[in-house]
Amino acid sequence: MAAAVCLTVPVAADERDNKSLDWLMQEPVTLLDLGIYRLKEDLARVARRFHQRGFTALLPETGAFYDGREKRVIAYMAVRETLFAPNHQTCRQAFGRMARSLVGKGPVGNNQAGWYLENIFAPEGPGNAFRPKTMASDLLESVRFEISILPPDPLKNSSMTRCAGRLDADLNDLDYSIS
Repeated sequence: MAAAVCLTVPVAADERDNKSLDWLMQEPVTLLDLGIYRLKEDLARVARRFHQRGFTALLPETGAFYDGREKRVIAYMAVRETLFAPNHQTCRQAFGRMARSLVGKGPVGNNQAGWYLENIFAPEGPGNAFRPKTMASDLLESVRFEISILPPDPLKNSSMTRCAGRLDADLNDLDYSIS
């Protein structure tokens, strides 16, 4: 009968001590954090699809963050237009494609965008039953999507076009700016 031998190498206490990891492990992850993470992943997927299908010559930059002053989530995609000066039409087309790509896998109907947002921010499982009844409409108001069309040559004196709005916005009702 063989005896099992357990060998352990002693580790100095200071080698195991990692204040940053210890602090991170104590911090809670909220459903807002989870939703922003999922939104970032979905936007990155949409950007890759735009690029693979030839809608953009360069891979768009994407992201999402919580703006605490405005109490809203900002989801963005920046597209470098490589052939033409940025304009409202290009911005409107990119916004529409982005919105259709995000909500396209959900149920079809009037509240498709609300359903999408509710599902990426809501928890899975039985705790979901106690979420606010107005969650879909609240999220449609609180999550702002922005598309920036950047000029072909950033060193030349040309402007950027930005369009922004709700995920379910009519493309003619988007907020536009040129800078």
